[in-house]
Amino acid sequence: MPSSLRNQIIVAGTVLIFLSVLLTGSVSLIIRFNDPLSKVDEQFQIRSAILNTLSALVIEDGNWSRVDKTTKNLSEKWSIRIVLASKEGSVVVDTIPDDKSDNLVGIGLIDPSNPLFSSTSEEIDQLEQITKLNRAMANCLKEAGVEYTVNRNAEGIIRVFPKIQKRGDVSASRGCFFSIPSALEDDRLKTFPDPIAVYVGVDDKSYLPWFYLSGVGLLGVFVVFGSTLWFSRKIARPLESLTTVTRKISEGDLSARVYPQGSNEIDRFAASFDNMAEELAGVAERRRKFMSDISHEIRSPLTNIRSHIEAISDGMEKFSDKTLDSINSQIEQISSLIDDLQQLSLADEGLLKIDKFPVVMEDIVDQVSAANKPYLAELGISLLVKGSAPSPVSIDPLRIRQILQNLISNASRYTSEGGFIEISLYQSVEGVEVSVRDTGIGISPYFLPHIFERFARDDQSRNRNTGGSGLGLSIALEIALAHGGDLSADNHSEGGALFTLKLPS
Repeated sequence: MPSSLRNQIIVAGTVLIFLSVLLTGSVSLIIRFNDPLSKVDEQFQIRSAILNTLSALVIEDGNWSRVDKTTKNLSEKWSIRIVLASKEGSVVVDTIPDDKSDNLVGIGLIDPSNPLFSSTSEEIDQLEQITKLNRAMANCLKEAGVEYTVNRNAEGIIRVFPKIQKRGDVSASRGCFFSIPSALEDDRLKTFPDPIAVYVGVDDKSYLPWFYLSGVGLLGVFVVFGSTLWFSRKIARPLESLTTVTRKISEGDLSARVYPQGSNEIDRFAASFDNMAEELAGVAERRRKFMSDISHEIRSPLTNIRSHIEAISDGMEKFSDKTLDSINSQIEQISSLIDDLQQLSLADEGLLKIDKFPVVMEDIVDQVSAANKPYLAELGISLLVKGSAPSPVSIDPLRIRQILQNLISNASRYTSEGGFIEISLYQSVEGVEVSVRDTGIGISPYFLPHIFERFARDDQSRNRNTGGSGLGLSIALEIALAHGGDLSADNHSEGGALFTLKLPS
């Protein structure tokens, strides 16, 4: 079955039309062959043949002496009941006398003296003469041994035609034509046999065509109804599933899915709906985790501050510069977290402020490098810069420095003493790339796909004691995207983490 719903409807309509034509043709054949007269030939031809044969018989004999046998032969030949009746209505011949039904139909009157119902005496005399001539012709040809045929034309006039099959037939036929006038004087031919009405039997099955037509009509109704039911179920099933799943999702069950089985337009819509539901479930899960992480990030410094205050109040701890520095550090951590959350909120709403103007990326890298070298030197970590990017690019220098500072700070946390951090520059027609590589422990393969998620930390290498809030990389990615660029993470082939910032020209 074609996958497109439109194509399925077209195919279904074509099938219904084909079935209708097939059923109509079948009924026509059934009705046609239901009539016994059409088993051999058309009804008119059979009945005409019966009349012609009996007409030829009376012309040839001049009487009805052989009518019984000939009629029975015709009845057997076409498996049909034939009844001959006199002018008074008495039955002369009945090929099936045991049949007491009145299922008979008249097919003609054989009147040797007047084969047509003429309107004038002149026409009657003319037709009588034609009949006499043909009868005389038939007798002459018979005596001469020449075979002949007897035909009745559309007007009912009987004609005798000789068959020229062997030598001498032509001369004999010519002789008969010349001898006809004398044959007409034969007293035996002046008297015509009595006319006979011919009837044939028909089966009393006039109701059958209506029965078959009604049956086909009823079958057609069932076919159309069944097809309509099948298509309605096929279309309605995913729609009902969509309705049910939509209601469940609105009630809070984000695990509900349609799970379409086909590939037509509705099924593809259902698949898209499932993808949307999956995204909603993911968003809800990330929101839940986000709120949990925020609560934890804020709760931890607040707990530390409360502990110091309670200890001082209980006299268990003296208020000192060290205690003040600890409390101040916790407050700064909360303040930094709030600032990060505000930036992410602005990025989510598309309101993150970006003031772009042409800047040489080498200058930004030099500024960040100069600011971090002293601090890194104290940790025993070298900061290297290689490559070049001399052409200006349209960026917000403050935001780009924020990204680079975040990357260098992260790298410094996981690079051991004696290691190095390397900043690489590369510029092309499309834009500029800045890579930050460290020689630390790298990023675990499990954590790598989630590294830019909010509050994400690698359990194997990152924790709250060494890491920040877990929002820095998320903010860095949002800034890169706001510039029309991208920020990606990977592990360097020689070890350590590798972050690549791509910015368009």
